[in-house]
Order: sequence, then structure tokens, then C-alpha cells
Amino acid sequence: MTVEDCLKNDCRFKLLPEPYKNLIADLAKKNLELTRPEMSKQIKKFASSAMKFQGKSKALMVETMLNAINKSFAILCFTEKKDNLLMWSHYANSHKGFVLEFFPNHSFFNQNDEPTIAGHLRKVRYTLERPDFVFFDDELPKDQVTQNWIDNLIWVKSEHWAYEEEWRILLTQNRCEKTITNGESNIHLLFTLPLDAIKNIYLGCKMSDQKINEFITLIAKEDSLKHLKLFQAVPDENEYKLQFIESDFKH
Repeated sequence: MTVEDCLKNDCRFKLLPEPYKNLIADLAKKNLELTRPEMSKQIKKFASSAMKFQGKSKALMVETMLNAINKSFAILCFTEKKDNLLMWSHYANSHKGFVLEFFPNHSFFNQNDEPTIAGHLRKVRYTLERPDFVFFDDELPKDQVTQNWIDNLIWVKSEHWAYEEEWRILLTQNRCEKTITNGESNIHLLFTLPLDAIKNIYLGCKMSDQKINEFITLIAKEDSLKHLKLFQAVPDENEYKLQFIESDFKH
């Protein structure tokens, strides 16, 4: 009796799309070392736990799904706040970099021609408890089940990261404009964002004069950037926070 034989008569297994059937069958084959009399019962038990992301199969299923998503999609991450000191330190070269403010209602962030899970800007949910992953639930429509576990994989993070106030948009990798590689690994997938999606630019309080002048020159000569404003961050004199002063440069 094979793994396929044990699974093919299971009513829940029959309802799964073919790729999911193959995935669960492969996981069962790789992780069950049983004598023939025990095989049928144990494989069905394993498949059931895999469909609901429970037990021994949970880590394997999550890892498999994440690997599949990483090979197909890229995630662009944003924050709600331009003045978060930790974000400036961690992601803007310790205040030597800059922050772009975008129009959240721009069509780039709501791409109706993309699949449901991609092309739409969505807020990250923070929680102390790890989310449940249900791969199969015969009480819910298949599309809703799929959406639920993808949401939990991509748009849920530990509450420890709540200070980031993060939003994410998923994009398909086939739209990537450029890939920067490090040996055999792709470390950056670069996408072109429309210039008219940018609202303002905020320069770090430790940015060099040379870099500041480069920004001013770029904006002044680029017609597609003339709609935006340029701000310089400066430390507040009384509190640990930033103030932003609009630059008086001339377009």
C-alpha cells in the first residue's frame, strides 16, 4: 500500500486542488517511516494535521508555503510614521538617509489586475500569539481558506514589532525590474515605483551637505518631481523627536 493509496479515498483529501494533494503526499512520504499495517491510519492522520497546519506537519507546511511564496512574490514594506526615531535609525542609515512619503490612494497600491493576494496595500496585524494556519476547512469556501492562511503568513507579525506600524504590498516577481545577487542568492528584487506616487521627501538630520545638494539638484531639474516638497529633519531642542522644516529651494 502506497501513500497515494492511503490518501485517495479520504473525502477531505479529494476536495483539495492538485498541487495541495501533491504537497501533502510528498510531505507524508518524507516524514512517515511506518510498517505497512500502520501506514493507512497514520498517513491519513498526518494528512489531516497538514491540512489544518497542526502537529508535526505544521512547521513543514509553513516552511514549504513560505518557500513557495518567496519564489513567486516580493514584499514591499512601508511605515505609517515619518518621525519614528527607531525606523530612522534602523532603515535610513542612522538618520543619514531619507524617507519618501507616498500617496496611499495611488493606483500603484491598489492594482486590480493583480491576483487577490498581490497588488494591494494592507496593514500588518500584530499579535503576541502565533496565528492559526488552517489549510483545509470544509465549513468555509476554498478561496476564503486560502486567503486566511496566506494572510496569517504574510500580514501577521509579533507584537514586538508593533512600533514599525507597517503596511505591506505583495508584488509578483515577474514584474521585477532588476535583481541584485550575492553569489547564488537573490538578495534584492527592485521594482519601479511611479514618480507621481511620491508625495514628499524627508532628508535625515545627519545627511551630508553633498547629499542634500544632490537631492535639490535632482528635484529642480526633474519635471516629474516638481509636484513634491522637500523637508529637512532636525532634532527637537526639548524632546527626543524630529521636526521637519520645508526647504525653500526653487524648482
